[in-house]
Amino acid sequence: MSLNESLELEIRQTIENNIENWPLYEKIADKQYKKFGNDQVCSASIKGNPDFMSYLQQAENGETYKLDLTHGAYLVYTPNYNNWNNEKLFSFGVGDMRICSAGWLIPLYAYSDKIVWGNITCSDGVLSQEFESCLKITQIIMGYFTTKQL
Repeated sequence: MSLNESLELEIRQTIENNIENWPLYEKIADKQYKKFGNDQVCSASIKGNPDFMSYLQQAENGETYKLDLTHGAYLVYTPNYNNWNNEKLFSFGVGDMRICSAGWLIPLYAYSDKIVWGNITCSDGVLSQEFESCLKITQIIMGYFTTKQL
């Protein structure tokens, strides 16, 4: 196994072993970690889905917990205020969430008691090695949650 493969395996194991380790998540109040939707850039004609807007209001005012991963990637979770399952969570499009620009959290998984969101976007404006690392981390996180849904 090459050094790169070994490091990738170590990063994969670290991420996968910590994603559902809820005590590792730290309670946060900073609004920058509560970017679930309701983008001010959206026109007034984009109203958003009432069910999502209800969740959003509760999530913005409620408790949020954050887990730093690596290379700037992090996950946050909020309570599952509206008792959504994954089918419902993923039924919301950007218009439903009132997202009209970049920089918003991505919904990853609906547990019975919490919703997990991720900041796992990569910018190709960074050095190619950092961009490749970001893509690999994104693949690991997305793969983890995709496998859970199967």
